[in-house]
Amino acid sequence: MDYLKIFTDFIEVIEPLTDEERGRLFLSMLAYANDGTLPALTGNERFVWAVARQGIDREAAFLQKQAENGSKGGRPKKFQDNPPKPTETQVNPAKPKESQKTHKDKDNDKDKDNDKENRVVRHQYGEYRNVLLTDEDLAKVQAEFPDWKERIERLSEYMAKTGKVYKNHLATIRSWARADKKDEPQAKNGWMRQYIKREEQHG
Repeated sequence: MDYLKIFTDFIEVIEPLTDEERGRLFLSMLAYANDGTLPALTGNERFVWAVARQGIDREAAFLQKQAENGSKGGRPKKFQDNPPKPTETQVNPAKPKESQKTHKDKDNDKDKDNDKENRVVRHQYGEYRNVLLTDEDLAKVQAEFPDWKERIERLSEYMAKTGKVYKNHLATIRSWARADKKDEPQAKNGWMRQYIKREEQHG
């Protein structure tokens, strides 16, 4: 990669780090983006490295996809001089005029508008801002677990440390709670350690 893209919300992820730890993390990100060098981090920045690496890998995959599309021809060349003016049908021949739209077309347009309005918004929680919950999800966690803040922090730290990604964080917190209940007779406060051990055994 010829550059390193960092979004402004990344500052929330590195907020707990010192300036020295941020510096080491940033240099490691540059080296990894340049030639794939994996760092040997020993400070608190190592807990954030998994998140940073995922962002770099996603950007590298996107650039590779763009390069592959370009090698197949890419976009057509623009007219250099006096391009012909397209007719109305040439501009968008597949799109019917408003008067020609069927009831089905209008219903589809309404469905698209409703999808935009009903789009789910998830907020960031936890020390590393990587636990994503909707307002409804958060209300359920608060209602089900008196120690809900601690459970969110445990999930946040575990994901930052291991780089694991979960599709539904509410479901993950509930799953861990069930594991906690099963393991309670053996070790009252050791549910997190036992769950991590099972995660490592099962991949």
